[in-house]
Amino acid sequence: MVSKANYKVLEAKRTEVEIDETISELTMFEEFQFTWRSTVIGSLLGCFVAASNMYLGLKLGWSFGASLFGAIFSFAIIKPLSRVLPIWAGGGYFGPKENCSAQTAATTAGGLSAGFVSAIPAMYKLGLLSADPMDDLAALIMWTLSAAFYGLFFAIPLRKHFIVKQDLVFPTPRAAAETIKSLHSTVEGEKEAMKKAYWMFVAFGTAFVWTLLSFFVPVFDTIHFLYFIGTAVGNANIVAADQVWRWWFTFDFPFIGAGLMTPGATVFSMFAGQLIGSGIAGPLMMANGAIIGGYGYTDNGPTGQSWFLWPGITLMVFSSFTRLFIRYDVLWLAIKGGCIELVNIFRPLLNKDAWADAEDDDDPVPKHEQVPLLWWGTGLLASVIFTCYVMGFMFGMPLYQTLVSIVLSFMLSFIGLQASGQTDINPLGSIGKVTQLVFAKMPAESVKAVQRNNLMAGNMASSAAAQSVDMVGDLKTGHLLGASPRSQFLAQVVGSIFAVVM
Repeated sequence: MVSKANYKVLEAKRTEVEIDETISELTMFEEFQFTWRSTVIGSLLGCFVAASNMYLGLKLGWSFGASLFGAIFSFAIIKPLSRVLPIWAGGGYFGPKENCSAQTAATTAGGLSAGFVSAIPAMYKLGLLSADPMDDLAALIMWTLSAAFYGLFFAIPLRKHFIVKQDLVFPTPRAAAETIKSLHSTVEGEKEAMKKAYWMFVAFGTAFVWTLLSFFVPVFDTIHFLYFIGTAVGNANIVAADQVWRWWFTFDFPFIGAGLMTPGATVFSMFAGQLIGSGIAGPLMMANGAIIGGYGYTDNGPTGQSWFLWPGITLMVFSSFTRLFIRYDVLWLAIKGGCIELVNIFRPLLNKDAWADAEDDDDPVPKHEQVPLLWWGTGLLASVIFTCYVMGFMFGMPLYQTLVSIVLSFMLSFIGLQASGQTDINPLGSIGKVTQLVFAKMPAESVKAVQRNNLMAGNMASSAAAQSVDMVGDLKTGHLLGASPRSQFLAQVVGSIFAVVM
């Protein structure tokens, strides 16, 4: 660790205002970038985000990255402790590169929920898995392991193509890098971080207390204002708006938080869809006898929820594909780059000398900070074999279909990375649906097997794309901070382990 004398110098440097110059001098003193304090705390922070994403994903289909959350909160937790704890207990200088490792672990642990918010719930809805989820616990854990690690090993070879060669923007990872710079460059940056962390804790405490209170006092959970108004004025239609179409207000703090971060145009579009389905068309259809109720699924007839499901899905699918094909330039660059890079990746794998001494001549990172080919090459091969085992023995997918899905996952990850690097939007929905279209005619012994293979293939592709984008984005943050890709890779491994256990 850094000596006390150097620590004082480093802290004094933080009074400077020239951020880039200060950061370059501060990072020279960082002896350790990968530390257990940074990766454990970062991983735990990521687990909080993963739990939140699971809830939001299941209810709304949205998720949020953990990079900025992990960067700020890890700083707010570790920085004060680094000053008061002895070195053996986790004290000592905490710099921007180690902060980057904490942020990397948080992003990795927080991004593994993607596979559990679409395909897995759909399989339970279709009766493709056991009636009791506990009976599938082993299969789900094994699936999580495979998704965590083949996405992890995908990211390392993709770093050179998207970060070194193309030098894509990656807006959110760039913002994370700038945030970490500002946190460590001046005392004002630290004060601002502590202020943000304080308000985050206030928001957390408020949501926790309110949710706990609403469990015992229902009025703190839901307010049926239309029911009370309709009852007071004797209007059955207003009462029906509450009782049948669920126009009530719920104190759902995750969605309040999501609304604070979501552009108004997006929120308005969702409200417009709800207004059409449950405020105009739905009540008119129910009055004419076309549907029998507002919500639910029943054999007695269609409800508003079941009837509007298909128009809603159609709009989502065609909109996703249209947006994807409008950006044909991004699509073409991704496909072309994917084919070229695929050859470049597997060429050294076939050369035994490359395993012992693989260094990219045009990579600005020193050799001792790069991730050795032996590490990611062996890991990628092992994860492919493990994925084939899990898909075959746990989910009944034929070997050749699993291999096709893995190759598609890798190629489609290029599209996700190209789009995310240029626009900060990862088209996970489109990526999963492309894979499902490819697998639509894949043979199987029964209709249920076709459905299961189709959903799991799409799940593999979208999970790989999500993990690859998150992890390459972290490497972009590290690239801007001058952090070691090897240290970040180790932090990603630890974050993946935490995510699997959670």
